[in-house]
Amino acid sequence: KILDGTPSSADQSSFVLCFSGDTRPSDKLVHACRSHSPPQLNKQAWRQDRHRQQNNMPPPPPPRVSLLIHEATFLNDSHGQIDAVKKRHSTTIEALDVAQKINAEACILTHFSQRYQHISIKDICPSQNLYPFSWGIALDGVMLPLSKRALSGGLFGLSQCVDAL
Repeated sequence: KILDGTPSSADQSSFVLCFSGDTRPSDKLVHACRSHSPPQLNKQAWRQDRHRQQNNMPPPPPPRVSLLIHEATFLNDSHGQIDAVKKRHSTTIEALDVAQKINAEACILTHFSQRYQHISIKDICPSQNLYPFSWGIALDGVMLPLSKRALSGGLFGLSQCVDAL
């Protein structure tokens, strides 16, 4: 959240984006997302922080990652698992596991191998109930509103409409 051009302390309206890049699952990424530094404090936030310190109150937790964008080049079948390791990419389930480890509110999977002509939600994960956060797959040309409000009701309803495309 930015007020008058100055980042404010982390609060419920903060939107935190994490982009994994083109890689295998990374413990360093998980650690960075779990302990990322809160933004620089403005005067009001500094006063609140000082009040907490003077009253021996614990600091607020860092904001949760709102959205993880993670490459998921291969499906989590036997061929995909072997190719992911060999070619230094991630499978769909590995990417969703990273999102779960960092307690992300939502995850978008991207960078699928060209071998897959059509990918459905069921190809990625047999049950959406396995992951307690909102997740979906990136599709060419789809534009998503990136806001806390959009994330709060599920990942834009993507999981219901992907197979229809």
